[in-house]
Amino acid sequence: MNWAGLQDRIYEATKLAFKGLGEKYPSKDFYAYVLYTDSDAMSISPSANSMEDLNYKIGQELKDEEKTEENIAYYRWASAEWAHEAGGGEFFKEINRDLRESGDRSEFDTFKIKVLQAMTGALEQLVKDRFFHISTQARQQHLTHTHRKKCWSSPSLKRLFPINACKEVGSNAYINSQYLHRHRAAHQGLRPR
Repeated sequence: MNWAGLQDRIYEATKLAFKGLGEKYPSKDFYAYVLYTDSDAMSISPSANSMEDLNYKIGQELKDEEKTEENIAYYRWASAEWAHEAGGGEFFKEINRDLRESGDRSEFDTFKIKVLQAMTGALEQLVKDRFFHISTQARQQHLTHTHRKKCWSSPSLKRLFPINACKEVGSNAYINSQYLHRHRAAHQGLRPR
């Protein structure tokens, strides 16, 4: 696998996916964008959610007495609950085929680490390129890929967000497929340029 080439391809696919969401839903206030992979590193998917979609979901699924901080955090950060789960996934079709068919899978632990590093590198480059700008009227949440790691030991978070790289989300001080990390200012928004 050409790992530098994979990172470049993930970067381009991510850019297309998130830009497309912004163009398709220009009035939505997106607060989180994520790349994630499955436990077998067979695919990479983008996902995003907006404040409007979050509030609608909470209003539809939670009774007033169930609107606890922990339940709201779950809906906010559980990408499986998001309105735009795998939104823009078509841009990852060839990448995912190459991941599934790669001969490098024989050394799986190394393979998965390199996939996660390529995802992190692509996101890091988007941040450096200022693909996302800060909207002072919305909520700031940071993008990262998700995998089961204690957040204080997550190399990807430390690379993307070196200051205060770990903050408890609800009662869970970890990053996994159910929660995303929040970093620094909690109430501004990231939007594609």
